[in-house]
Parts: sequence; C-alpha cells; structure tokens
Amino acid sequence: MIRSAIETDVPAIQNIAQKQSLFDYGSLLYRKFAQHHLSFVIEIANQIVGYIIAFPLFAKTGFCLQVGVSSNHQNKGLGTRLVSFVENHMKTVYGTQRLFAHTLKKKSLDYFKNKLAYQSWLELPIVTILCKDLA
Repeated sequence: MIRSAIETDVPAIQNIAQKQSLFDYGSLLYRKFAQHHLSFVIEIANQIVGYIIAFPLFAKTGFCLQVGVSSNHQNKGLGTRLVSFVENHMKTVYGTQRLFAHTLKKKSLDYFKNKLAYQSWLELPIVTILCKDLA
C-alpha cells in the first residue's frame, strides 16, 4: 500500500536512505516533507519498505528528490510503483507535465532510463539530471 508519509515514518525513511547509501536530508527536513505531503511510503505487512519524495517546482514541472527501497524488497517492482504513483499524483494534483529527477549512481541512471523511460536532461561529471514528459 502506498500512502502519504507521516512524521512517525521518518526513522524508517532515514534507515532505508542510510542502508542504501542515499543522501540523508536529516530528520527535520524529512518531517517537513511529510508535513507538506511531499513524501510517500510503501508498506508491506505494516512495515515501511520504500519511500519517495517529490514536489512541484514551477511552470508545470516537478522534481523527484529521492526514491529508496529496502534491500530485502528490491527487484520486486516497488520502486517502479512508487515512481508511477508520484508521476500520477504530480500530474493530477499539481498539473505537472514534466518531472525531473537526479542520480549519482549508474545503477539508478540505468533504472530511470531503461525501466521508467526518463531521458537525460543534463549530464555532469558527478550527477545526471533526467526528465520525463507526463502529459
């Protein structure tokens, strides 16, 4: 089940981020994302096994800041479900027509490009920014 994150989900989100070597935005910022309904979690048997953070930008664009799935639940389509959920949410709630994401890891880059149909928008030595038209 995918649902909006709440403040009490923050430790589980941070735990997944840490174990997946993702940037830790700190409990204060993760709580703010939850308070403003900008983060979502996926649960299995009442356990948070993944999360996603995304927000609207301007001119009908949005940004997917972070996606994380616990090691025990990877390669089961949960990340794809989270991204698809956010794409639909951003389009429906904010009228988003283009969603951006970024990655530092080759594995994530391949995943966004090959599995989720994102295109490279800007490639820098340490980060790639990707985008997908949602309209």
